[in-house]
Amino acid sequence: MYIKIITYQSSEYLKSLELRDKILRKPLGMKLTEEFCRQDKDDFILGMFEENRIMAVLHLKPLSDTVLKMRQVAVNERLQEKGIGSKLVLFSEEFARNNNYKKIV
Repeated sequence: MYIKIITYQSSEYLKSLELRDKILRKPLGMKLTEEFCRQDKDDFILGMFEENRIMAVLHLKPLSDTVLKMRQVAVNERLQEKGIGSKLVLFSEEFARNNNYKKIV
């Protein structure tokens, strides 16, 4: 498995939307909307992939030049409780440091 930055509106982004919808929104009876998706435009979107299949996704929304907000963390059901989310969080912390962010909330 490998982690990479996902470009907004790319085919990988669309796959990440499917995962987020299945794991985070449908269980709450929520639907994806264009307005919801537009909120992702300025996010750093980190995806964990196995071959070309998305297994997990995590969004970092810049709140300022030094602060990021972690949001929309979703892990494929069959991989939950196997440390995949933790690996994505560790990667996000490294990403933040490498890009001069001082805090993740």
